Amino acid sequence: MHPTPQELFSGDSVQLQTLTYRRADNGVVFITIDVKDRPVNVLTPELHHEIGEVAEMLAADDKAPGAVIHSGKASFMAGGDLNRIVRYYDMQRTAEEAYEQSRAYTESLRKLETCGKRVAVAINGAALGGGLELALACHYRVVADEPDILLGLPEVSLGLLPGGGGTQRLPRLVGLRQASSLILTGKRLSPVEALQLGVVHEVVPNNQLISQAENWVLQAGDAQQPWDRKGYRIPAAPA
Repeated sequence: MHPTPQELFSGDSVQLQTLTYRRADNGVVFITIDVKDRPVNVLTPELHHEIGEVAEMLAADDKAPGAVIHSGKASFMAGGDLNRIVRYYDMQRTAEEAYEQSRAYTESLRKLETCGKRVAVAINGAALGGGLELALACHYRVVADEPDILLGLPEVSLGLLPGGGGTQRLPRLVGLRQASSLILTGKRLSPVEALQLGVVHEVVPNNQLISQAENWVLQAGDAQQPWDRKGYRIPAAPA
């Protein structure tokens, strides 16, 4: 049993296993991703659940207009833990067991994007696989203007498909043709390419990354995903 948001949140800061929830003086919550004992952030079962927990905490936090998600490491998130994924093949899971284990992250991301509070993400390094899927579940995406940063869904190169909503959110964001090309080739985008395609909203100098995301939250950005608005249509392919 995971604790309720009320049990977890009794002040301005909460430390979970993979995330820190801290409310600044101006009300903006900073959610820091820092998977312990790993050189880079990767998806773990704890992180799968804790994204949903902090989404519930944010929704219940009357003092917070929204949040900035950022990394406590030099890169943002490398995606899934490949060693853990390989071990799944030896577990002889039933289809029902596999479904239960895999749905935690998708449910957490859905809680995040529908929590009713503005959520921006500050991408300071590679955002691949589940890392990009987390970013796509945020309402505003700001990435540092560093040419070595790559964003993408490279699962196909491992014989997999994105499992955290990337196959749903990316087409709704950039259209079926562009999204299918990215998903089926595993192409990685530079920050500028991601901006041109509409995968991110802003590319800024690294020293402005957090402040730009914070400013968007404070300036009453939209707390609803485009695809959750009535009448939304997937963008048409360019002529």
